[in-house]
Amino acid sequence: MEEEYRSVHEINSNRTDTNETKYVNVYQVQGIENTNTGLIIKAGVLENRHDTLIREFEILKKFKCFMVSRLYKEDELVKEHERYQMIKIIICKKDCDMNNPLAYLCFNFHPSEHHLSTHENRIKLNGFFSITFHFMETNIAKYIQLYKNEEYIGNNKMMTKLIEHLYHQNVLKVIDKLI
Repeated sequence: MEEEYRSVHEINSNRTDTNETKYVNVYQVQGIENTNTGLIIKAGVLENRHDTLIREFEILKKFKCFMVSRLYKEDELVKEHERYQMIKIIICKKDCDMNNPLAYLCFNFHPSEHHLSTHENRIKLNGFFSITFHFMETNIAKYIQLYKNEEYIGNNKMMTKLIEHLYHQNVLKVIDKLI
């Protein structure tokens, strides 16, 4: 993949505060390369929280995938959260106009503590990183942890690792059953 991971700061949002009630602060989870630390940092202000599309692509001529950067509202950043998605791949059936997700492949940060950072006050959080595969089976939400690493491998390697795991035998077997 040639494209770099994009920060929400590159979206050119012209809002800096949420004085008007229709705007919300959004936060992004970012890893710090070659360390076991990450940040939960205010990334900007949006009218509605939504994930940011990084890339759309197809695999195996059967599936349409959307790689997105996950953004959070402050009330979604609950201290009891076990993990926070950084990047996820949404896997859909290729010929479906509705793009209903069949499954998700997520690159996560598991902080051992919880603090929000600003650009002026960056608070590094210790933790580890993982890739999880999420799907529904007989109306029950399930997930499989496919990868765990103590250190953050960097933005480009993170996306490459997600793509590699998209072709993992367990992932392909499950998504084939879901269509």
